Amino acid sequence: MALSPLGNLPLSIEPYNSRTTSYFNTSTIKNYYMIAFTPGYALQASELNELQELFYLNESLTQRMYGLWQDSAFTKLPFWEGLIPLDPTYITLNSVDYNTTTNIITVNLSVSDGWYLWTDSESKLSFWINNPTSFTSSLEVDATQEEYIGLLIDKEITYCCPSEPCPEGSDSTLRDNSQGNTENWSITCGAARLSAIINSDLGPVVRDAIASNFYPILKVSINSTGSPIVSFYDGQIIDQT
Repeated sequence: MALSPLGNLPLSIEPYNSRTTSYFNTSTIKNYYMIAFTPGYALQASELNELQELFYLNESLTQRMYGLWQDSAFTKLPFWEGLIPLDPTYITLNSVDYNTTTNIITVNLSVSDGWYLWTDSESKLSFWINNPTSFTSSLEVDATQEEYIGLLIDKEITYCCPSEPCPEGSDSTLRDNSQGNTENWSITCGAARLSAIINSDLGPVVRDAIASNFYPILKVSINSTGSPIVSFYDGQIIDQT
């Protein structure tokens, strides 16, 4: 279950009908990180329940992250403006090869699916989002400068879809669900959602600078002895497996 290590959230049961659990228990994970209440639209009780669950989901995962990092080989609790894995073992460094002739470092690494603390580049607010895909990638890095490895994430607003067919960028499950379903066309729409879309097609990418939709996990550089170093973005060095 994508919610792991959390279980089904408590307000998903009737008659409370919070949708937070369902966002992470489907084949397509919905990284809805904020509820955008719309003036003039009905306020759903389930939306208020979702608001509570999102708050405690973020709080609980942060507490778990602190425990997992403290129990690891790393010496300090992490924070940087990018993507931070819930567990540092989500990132596995398989091999690092340095061609001194071409000044290219080839980094082979695995990035696990699961929870990552994402800091929005615009607002600087941090939210837990779920990466649904595990990647194993071989990336070429320019050794003449410090470069970064991370994921591309776009922000979108997802609106409630009032009737079929639903246009792109809308979601029929956001209709009022007080009767236990959203299949009655006479029921009303409510709030929109702010969503984070991870580009799973590209997987990890290399950048030499931080862009608005690029969120770093690692950095790669050459140390004073001329050897390549791969670390988390906060400088904590990762050893090869």
